[in-house]
Amino acid sequence: MDISGSMADSWSSPSTPKLTTAKTVLKSFVSMLRPDVGDQVGLATFPLVQSSSNYTEDCGGSYNQKYYGQIVKNLTGTSYTTVNTAIDGMSAVGGTPIADGMTKGLAIMTGAAVWPPTRRSSSCLGRYGNIEANGQWTGYQGNTSTGMGGCNGQAETDATNAAQAAKTAGVTVFTIAIGDSNVFSR
Repeated sequence: MDISGSMADSWSSPSTPKLTTAKTVLKSFVSMLRPDVGDQVGLATFPLVQSSSNYTEDCGGSYNQKYYGQIVKNLTGTSYTTVNTAIDGMSAVGGTPIADGMTKGLAIMTGAAVWPPTRRSSSCLGRYGNIEANGQWTGYQGNTSTGMGGCNGQAETDATNAAQAAKTAGVTVFTIAIGDSNVFSR
């Protein structure tokens, strides 16, 4: 689940923070799961913001924070209460390390011995990314619908690699976009 700083931005009419909408959608998704047939849910979010030594990002700026994904809840079994509580407690901060968020979601799915391999799936509530797998900010601040460009190339590659790892593991990734319908063309 993307909880980056831009998720605090508002959209729609009446104006609503994206994260508020995302929480509602995610909790609705969880409510449709069926514990009676073995449905389980886990939660990975991004970013986890950590201090670091100064580094220069791909477009020339200098930063002293890195951004990662984090496992908030492993698969729950038949009780979804702890996941819904974690969803309610999320707040928006930092950049968008979608590749590491996907990697942490995959770790939840593939690390679960109780989950039958024929039923694996992963739901990713996300958007474009601009953080490399090593946690460093790329500095790209542009419109992703026109291409990532050199500044964000590594973050795009890292996200593609994370998606390929999910495919190789037999995990289906569902994306749920929150925002205006005509913003992204790819």
